[in-house]
Amino acid sequence: MHRHHIILISLLVLLAAPLSGQPAVIDTTTGWKPDTVSVEEMKQNFYNWLHGIPARPEPTSERFLTDTPLFQVIESDADARRDEFYMDSPRLRELASAISPNLPPSYWWPLTVRSSDGKTTQTILRWLGPRAYYSRGVDNARLVKDIERQYENRATWFSGPVCLTASARPYCNNWLTRYAKVFEIERGQFASGPYEVHDRQGAYSRQTTSVRVLGVTDWDTEYGEREIARFAQDLRRQLGPDSVITARGTTGTYSHLDAAPSEYSFLLTTDACGKAHLHLLWPKQLSTAGWEQARRLVEAVEAMPAGGFGHFVTTDGRIFPGRYLKFCYRSKWTVEEYLYQTRKPVNAPRKEPTARRLLNELDRLLYP
Repeated sequence: MHRHHIILISLLVLLAAPLSGQPAVIDTTTGWKPDTVSVEEMKQNFYNWLHGIPARPEPTSERFLTDTPLFQVIESDADARRDEFYMDSPRLRELASAISPNLPPSYWWPLTVRSSDGKTTQTILRWLGPRAYYSRGVDNARLVKDIERQYENRATWFSGPVCLTASARPYCNNWLTRYAKVFEIERGQFASGPYEVHDRQGAYSRQTTSVRVLGVTDWDTEYGEREIARFAQDLRRQLGPDSVITARGTTGTYSHLDAAPSEYSFLLTTDACGKAHLHLLWPKQLSTAGWEQARRLVEAVEAMPAGGFGHFVTTDGRIFPGRYLKFCYRSKWTVEEYLYQTRKPVNAPRKEPTARRLLNELDRLLYP
């Protein structure tokens, strides 16, 4: 490998360093802090999406049902009480570890019960049954009897956080939301919470926010084409007037740019100080000219002021400080956001997974 090529690679690695903030630990004695999705996990989720490997189980309204005001989750600034929520947990495997070979994704319900003397109450996490789609081949009748006999339908085997959200959006094998409530469970009982976790807008998003409509949580009003256009303007100032950069729209035709020879996918992360960093995702191998183009983008983003981007929230209650961006170069740069479209990089693997492969990979993700 040429010496100048090694230098370019080393510079990219240095500039694309991981987030400085390490994941926080939930500590209910001194105050609750949400965990943070790591750079490596965000990268791996992108590659899994690229190769057609399924993400964590898709949130559905049947995962957690309640009509108790205590568990009310408000979407954006809508003020109507909701009675259906999505439930997720960073310890999903532990929650599914009740019965060998483990529970399939299930329905759950927070149930308030009184003590034998009737003086106190407690709220428990009650198992209602497996979700039909994921329980094919499972002896449901026997499963129900085993859970009833061993656990009295209570998740007494589980301790850890559970997260409730009212909506979710897929994003390159990540499931994101804008607002969530997290509860700490101890041996199947709700012990503390809820703790609120919110998304955080960056400067580009705040500059483009439209008038909000009560009860509407359209992410396009705060995140999207205009936000990336602001980012593109600042990036153009860093690259210089000879390197015009524009934001490609989230809709419309892509014409000749689809076949552009220089196309890059980056993970943009925001560290604890609000600084943005670029991590090259695709392609993994570049020519010398390609490395030079990528290096210029990395250096330009590193030179930009902090605070441009904020963060989202995952459906399991963690901070998601990343954005997936696609840059194309043909006489000028264009940039687009993966949040609102599913087109994969040019020359990415196109093999569609079979139904059996999907089921096998779901089993691997849930119960490795």
